[in-house]
Amino acid sequence: MPAHYDDVPPRWQIAMLGNTSAGKTCYIGSFFAFYRRESVGGGHNNSAFTVMGDALTKGRLANISDDLYRTPPETPDPTDKIVDYKLFLSCDGEDEVIERELNLHDHAGEALGGSSDPVKAAMFDSIIQKLKKADAFMAFLDVSKILSTAPELIDRETEWATMHNVLSTVSAKLGRGGDTLPVVLALSKFDMAETGDQREKVLAYARGCAESLNKTRDNFTILICPVSVLKRGLTGQLQRNLLNIPTPFLFVSAAIILRNAAWHAEQATHHRRQGEAIEEQIRRNKESMRGLFGGLLRRVANLRLRFRQVTAIDPAIGREVKLQENDLEFADSAIDYLVSEENTRYIELTHRGNVMDISDYIRSQAEAIS
Repeated sequence: MPAHYDDVPPRWQIAMLGNTSAGKTCYIGSFFAFYRRESVGGGHNNSAFTVMGDALTKGRLANISDDLYRTPPETPDPTDKIVDYKLFLSCDGEDEVIERELNLHDHAGEALGGSSDPVKAAMFDSIIQKLKKADAFMAFLDVSKILSTAPELIDRETEWATMHNVLSTVSAKLGRGGDTLPVVLALSKFDMAETGDQREKVLAYARGCAESLNKTRDNFTILICPVSVLKRGLTGQLQRNLLNIPTPFLFVSAAIILRNAAWHAEQATHHRRQGEAIEEQIRRNKESMRGLFGGLLRRVANLRLRFRQVTAIDPAIGREVKLQENDLEFADSAIDYLVSEENTRYIELTHRGNVMDISDYIRSQAEAIS
């Protein structure tokens, strides 16, 4: 393997975006609870994965998941600062358990709006610094605001204008070719879209958001994914209503691996061709410099060319683009979950501006990798 590989599993940075009370923290808690509780006796957890957290994360999320599983459930208080969660997503491989680290960046939604308030402004600046190296994004679009707000005001109420700017800025820094940015447009509180017309209105708005991103750059992989954690029952009490809980995380996990694999395949082809050109130049140098200064200039020139060849394989961006031998095996387990319609209701996918289903997306990436 190239020199920049090592034995440390990749750490994926997943950035959460969304307005205040969009459901970011509640969703993270429900994801943790989904594996912590729903796996007991089968439940809803038909995923092959397990999730653990470090001590600090488990403490934070255990409280949230406990509240979600009360009768009636209770929602967490809105986050008023930047909070990082560290989760470990694992599955059984052929020879060993495969584990990947997910670092989730949550934040106070009101910080996205920008503000003359120096505290909020400083928080926004801190958020932006974390986003620059994110492997993938989950942008939460609050269905309650989409349904209750005048069309011309929805972008402002959901903070989509700010999220669009952030995502466009990050994608503009990516390399060309195989380097793409996975984004989940999570339609939070989808249970509020009770009628077919309401669901279509929400999905149409999300399609418009995806289209606006694709018009800025062609290097997005966007999953529109409705999610729901709770709903109001007939008596007005909250009830659990789990919809597509693991789907966003399993999608970005698979998408990051496939993106990294495509990127490395592209780099391998580039460096192989570059290497062939360098070897040819070395051969010419040997011919042209034969006998000059006892071969000193030839050795210096060859050394420089070979140095370029070695260092050229290092990633040229700050974000890690690691690929390990069992990464594709890990992605296979995630894909097995995603291709089941039972586990991915109402989702829509665009890759480089093209609408496709999960299977078509996998095939397109497999072609890029091969």
